[in-house]
Amino acid sequence: GVRFQFETMRGDTVQPDSVYRPVNIITVQHPLAGVTFNYHVLPFTHIRASISQGVRSASLNERFSNLSLAGLRTEPAPDIKPETGYSAELGITQYFGIQRGRSKLSGYVDVAGFIMHFRNMIEFLIDIPKSSLTKLSFQAQNLTDVYIYGIEGNLGFRYEYGKFLLAGNAGITAIEPVNYGGLKVLDGDAATILVLNPPVNSKDPNFYKYIRDVPYTLKYRSKVTSTESLTLGWGIVNFVTNYRYLSRMENVDKLLLFAIPGTYNFRKANAGGWHLLDFILSCTIRGRHVISAHVFNALNWQYMILPGNIGEQRSVALQYKVAF
Repeated sequence: GVRFQFETMRGDTVQPDSVYRPVNIITVQHPLAGVTFNYHVLPFTHIRASISQGVRSASLNERFSNLSLAGLRTEPAPDIKPETGYSAELGITQYFGIQRGRSKLSGYVDVAGFIMHFRNMIEFLIDIPKSSLTKLSFQAQNLTDVYIYGIEGNLGFRYEYGKFLLAGNAGITAIEPVNYGGLKVLDGDAATILVLNPPVNSKDPNFYKYIRDVPYTLKYRSKVTSTESLTLGWGIVNFVTNYRYLSRMENVDKLLLFAIPGTYNFRKANAGGWHLLDFILSCTIRGRHVISAHVFNALNWQYMILPGNIGEQRSVALQYKVAF
């Protein structure tokens, strides 16, 4: 398929000098194309391939936000460029199944590799030249040459024998998110000192990357994520276990490591990432009524997805649902 995307933005907005001025700008004018193939190699084996272009203009918040609250400030970026790029995927899916007497097994295995390329990728990051340890300034910025390489695997199955049920789903995704315009020396928390005290002078072409904290590996991305779910059932009763794993993000805004006490040490102590486990016990009555008990984060694992934002600790919930 092909299309041409055109977007314009009109209205009044607050400029950096806090004065309302009319805005009439063309934010996107870009041709786009995409193609997808799906081939049945065998009756239960599918191979797919796709490649498509994409474009995204900055949102109103990213372009014009100008707020200040409790030491946090957002700076407008009215001239930010639209984000363009493409994504491509190659994958294979294998279905399987067998039935003998009262037993029945079915499922699938799926493996895929993908690549995404972004030009002028929009990231809402700390504007270090306008920030301090007590006043943080955020601004939407363009990253010029970004690639995300990845591989993903998924498995699902369901086995039934009379009233007995065993079902599961598992998935894992591994990515390598890189900014070829960034500096490898800025990867990792240990490079914080280089952002606060750049080893080059202002005439060096990389000086801007140091003071803006532009690392080679993209910020706020877990390189490995995994989810698994296992269901054990007998008649109207089911017991479900959900497991999630998030690898620690290699890079975050380094100024936050100093601005938020304890963040640096917490990330250092949890370099291996976070494991979260949930349990659910449910009972279905007359096909319409479901009573369930939930235990979230059963291991009470301390985790922090974003700097200073500690995840929810162990909690218990009782739930009743009825369908009508």
